[in-house]
Amino acid sequence: MRACDGCTLCCKLEKIPELNKPRCILCMYCDLGVGCAIYEDRPGRCQGFQCGWLTSDMPDEMRPDKAHLYISHVDSQIANIMVDPEYPGAWAVGIGKAVVEGVRKGGRHAIVLVGDQVTFLPGYGVQRPEKLVLDWEL
Repeated sequence: MRACDGCTLCCKLEKIPELNKPRCILCMYCDLGVGCAIYEDRPGRCQGFQCGWLTSDMPDEMRPDKAHLYISHVDSQIANIMVDPEYPGAWAVGIGKAVVEGVRKGGRHAIVLVGDQVTFLPGYGVQRPEKLVLDWEL
């Protein structure tokens, strides 16, 4: 299995209720380019989190700190893609677009989150949902 090896994008983009850390704010325990300063005692949400790059065979150039985005949640129909607000267009060009298109070609709808902006992109060859409910607690 892969390792983060200094990628800390999730430390910025994920909400961590146990630390009262909102989305899109760097965690106070994040050592940029290194990792978590409280790694052994990090919250359960952090312990259980694995981005799509860690759990897949995506090429190295799709690593979140290079692509400025990552797949944060996947179920049978939808994948949430978190984008660094400092690079809001990362999902629409280059390697970021390849990540999004990979989700859609895989038969899942993509929900792209850039700060508070949400974009729904239907998966290829799958029926659009009749209703889409967003959980702002992402």
